[in-house]
Amino acid sequence: AHLVLEQDFRYDEADVIMRQHTVIEESGRISIYRIWDHYYSRESIVKLLQEKGYNVQDIFSDLTGKPFEEKTKSMGIAAKRAY
Repeated sequence: AHLVLEQDFRYDEADVIMRQHTVIEESGRISIYRIWDHYYSRESIVKLLQEKGYNVQDIFSDLTGKPFEEKTKSMGIAAKRAY
């Protein structure tokens, strides 16, 4: 058996959220897992990909190819290496 404690930390100035999971095992062992997610706007991800040598072919609202909408919470990006 074990206990899991979860916390979310938002760092809006860096467009980042960190999800921390603390697992306390029956033996008393404690493990901490931190998952960092960086949020991108359409413009910021295109700029980053271009800086890294990619050309963005298309942007979708999800990974199934749904047309992009500004209010979407996720993005699927088709990009090709420029060189």
